Amino acid sequence: MIIYIDESGTHLGAKHSTLALVYIKVDNAETFDKKIIETESELKITNFHWKDEKWETREKFVNFLLKQNFNFKVAVSHEPHKFVKRFPDILSHLLIDDEIKKIVIDGEKPRWYTMGLKTTLRQRKISVEKVVAARKESSYPGLRVADCLAGLVRYGYDNPDSPAAVWLNQFRKTGKLLYEFLLD
Repeated sequence: MIIYIDESGTHLGAKHSTLALVYIKVDNAETFDKKIIETESELKITNFHWKDEKWETREKFVNFLLKQNFNFKVAVSHEPHKFVKRFPDILSHLLIDDEIKKIVIDGEKPRWYTMGLKTTLRQRKISVEKVVAARKESSYPGLRVADCLAGLVRYGYDNPDSPAAVWLNQFRKTGKLLYEFLLD
């Protein structure tokens, strides 16, 4: 099992109300990655990135994801300072799987992020050597899916009347969204 972790809203700090951390798990990463690359090609984009795409492209990508074989968990915080302080606790609720082969995170992270992740992994008796920091999103198509879901969740919580909120409910109904951890 490969896990991709990405977050949305952390770069905005206290200026924005919602931070979302998404953890997705994939059993067959090769097949999953190939399908993502094919879909991006069909959409005439190189690498999907939530903040860079038009709503039409987002909708097509989300509809593609709704048909794929993966699950994800999400943690949402409306207060950035609590998110940072409780990051290891949040991860401990998300990282409960036993057969993790690799954990892929997006690029360079702040010290609090990497230390929180490593602390949680050690507590779970998971080798920190399984963590891979992707320098380029193009290296891991699954990471682009995590980016999409993080952006979708954050936008859906911030804008409950948006298409993102509707799509989020579709992920809930299909059982792809396994767990929502909400921090107050």
